[in-house]
Amino acid sequence: GLLFVGSETGIFISTNDGKNWQKLHGNFPIVPVYDMKIKRDDLVVGTHGRSFWILDDITPLRHFSSIPSKKGKDNVGTSKLFPPKDTYRFTLNWSVNFFLGEGKNYSAAFGFPGTFYEAKTPEGEKYFRNLDIGENPPQGVIVNYYLESEKQNPFELLILDEAGNQIERFESKKPDNLEKVKSPDESDDKDDEDKKPDLPNKQGFNRFVWNMRYPGPEIKIDKSLERKGYKPLGRGEGGPGGGPVAPPGNYQVCLKLDGKEFKHIFKILKDPRLDTTSDDFVAQFELWNKITNRVSELNGAINSIRRIMCQIEELLSRNTLTKSGSQQSEKEIRKNAEKLLGKLKILENEFTQTKNETPSDRLRHPAMLKERMEALVSNVSVADSVPPQQVYDVFEYLSKQIDQKLKQMNLVFEKDLSNLNQLIENNRIPKLHG
Repeated sequence: GLLFVGSETGIFISTNDGKNWQKLHGNFPIVPVYDMKIKRDDLVVGTHGRSFWILDDITPLRHFSSIPSKKGKDNVGTSKLFPPKDTYRFTLNWSVNFFLGEGKNYSAAFGFPGTFYEAKTPEGEKYFRNLDIGENPPQGVIVNYYLESEKQNPFELLILDEAGNQIERFESKKPDNLEKVKSPDESDDKDDEDKKPDLPNKQGFNRFVWNMRYPGPEIKIDKSLERKGYKPLGRGEGGPGGGPVAPPGNYQVCLKLDGKEFKHIFKILKDPRLDTTSDDFVAQFELWNKITNRVSELNGAINSIRRIMCQIEELLSRNTLTKSGSQQSEKEIRKNAEKLLGKLKILENEFTQTKNETPSDRLRHPAMLKERMEALVSNVSVADSVPPQQVYDVFEYLSKQIDQKLKQMNLVFEKDLSNLNQLIENNRIPKLHG
């Protein structure tokens, strides 16, 4: 059986009813431990002088202690996926104008001060390293697995719904491909907000947290097409990325490793303090998903417009457009290209606010269709409840405007872009493509 004992120098653990003991390490300090309690599979520890500590989810240790050990070998032996414990879905906090910058940040949540650094694990998972406030448990499903050795070939973890449909997929990296952990004072010029974290790949116990979110918009904004005047000090909201939060229900986790599959079932439970029904959660999820899909459409339209604009600007920057050198043809091409460029710039700014370069610019310039549709998410996600009717009304109103602008964009492509492409094709210039 599994035993814990507090001492003057820390915690000791036994997995064989007290026959053998070893010190519980991790980031737990050398400190007297005066009280311990196990609640919902978490070990809660009261220390003398170093406050309270909580070890989240001791389920793997229980499984570890239940496996008979062989002489000269540990209890686990081979790779193993441990069953995730049932996880409560909580809405812990929300923020307004929560802008992260380099170095220290001083607002942990709306109306809740706290000093922290935004840091990143070697696997690319972002977290807040708090300096003067406590740390909440991971806001997601904790997946624990054991590796008998570091894997040279990538392995993957799949999150599935009850019917076996894939929700998310995560993959490990080779040990030599893991990113270097940056210090709090180092800046990260690479825009990796949408990058999924890699699976830990270390010998022994590994832990990965799924944030209970479905994927975000399928089509992302192509950052290479953006033209920022300067690098802003702030980097926008600090909340988790991705799409809708998974509704309470049954889910599956599958670890694919060395040609084998390890699979377990787990539950996401609703906050027991709420009276929200299953239908309410489904309604929230469906509207959230519709918003995500509309944002994806907008991203695709913006990318297409920007790709064509870049090609037009490159075309107009040439000293000579045509090989024949015909001034009439060149004049006509430039005239049509400038006319199309003007229409595309208007369309781009109707889809998204092009003047925003810093997070606080939202206070200076009006929000356009993309920003307004994205802002609806905060109204849907602010509480675990069915969205109010006003959110549905605004979604329908914005959707009609988006459909009108998409139709207008397609007409510009069919008429103006086709005419320009015909002109440049007649003059043996490569066509423009979105």
